[in-house]
Amino acid sequence: MSKKQIFWLIVALAAVTLIVFVKVVPAWVSLTSVISFGCGVVLGFWGKMFRDKYIK
Repeated sequence: MSKKQIFWLIVALAAVTLIVFVKVVPAWVSLTSVISFGCGVVLGFWGKMFRDKYIK
């Protein structure tokens, strides 16, 4: 499989996992978890860009 296919497979699995998670747990837990996950993704991306730009 190419890198593009693997990327979209991971995106699809993350979306399905998120949908199942929201259906299974209470609303306030799922809302805070989704917000925390989104913040973690953004901060991780910023950290990777900082590392690639200044450290490598």
